[in-house]
Amino acid sequence: MPSDATPRFWYDPALPFAEARSIADGRRICYAPHSHESFSLGIITGGRSTYVNGRLRERVGPGAVVIMNPEEVHACNPVEDAPWSYRMLYLDTEWLACRQQELGFAGERGFRPSATRLSHAPGLYRATASLCRLLDDATAALLAKEAALVGFVADLHDHLDPPPECRAEVHRPLARAAEFICDNYTRSLRLDDICVAAGLSQSHLIRAFKGQYGMTPHAYLVNRRIQFCRARLRQGHPIADVALEAGFADQAHLQRAFKRHVAATPGQYRR
Repeated sequence: MPSDATPRFWYDPALPFAEARSIADGRRICYAPHSHESFSLGIITGGRSTYVNGRLRERVGPGAVVIMNPEEVHACNPVEDAPWSYRMLYLDTEWLACRQQELGFAGERGFRPSATRLSHAPGLYRATASLCRLLDDATAALLAKEAALVGFVADLHDHLDPPPECRAEVHRPLARAAEFICDNYTRSLRLDDICVAAGLSQSHLIRAFKGQYGMTPHAYLVNRRIQFCRARLRQGHPIADVALEAGFADQAHLQRAFKRHVAATPGQYRR
């Protein structure tokens, strides 16, 4: 059985532009100065450590977000053998540059590095922690993880460098996105499928869709599936059949989603 000092990794070949890791007890884990090809950031979830990045050298604790640009030499190590824990997120530089371009951050040179190496912004800390938990959730849908990653990039830059104001008219494209989801909610949709239908970039879709409809595209899809399931259950169809018809992986998947939306199990609702 792995100990708290054993690193936990998350990676999904379907989302090759992101990777995450976590350590529950890093007191005996020491890093030599090193760098990553990817853009990296981490949150300290417990204890204290010493963060070194260029001329920056600072002790950090819970609530801190450490930020490393690609190929930037850094190290983060425990203080005097004291317990500390953290989560790390690694984002592919080319993928991130595309998201920056969509948001109006990147210039002609592509990827725009962060001028901030350390942040104590509570909103950024919470956003990073929430994303890492979602990525590590084996029951979470691929679309939910992909949308969360795209949305996180916008959150990141909102905290570090607010984007230029965008006045583009997107109501009709958003309506096309919603219509596409309604027409295809039983399928296993990817974020790109919805973007193509709407004619919007991933970043614009994620930011604007929630503002227009009050939920993410994935939440909108799940809500539509639940509406379908309620109608089928009222007609007396078997729960397992309804789950598969609606696009859920299995009856247990439907059960979890149904209870969150209806505050009752499918069986209770059908009775």
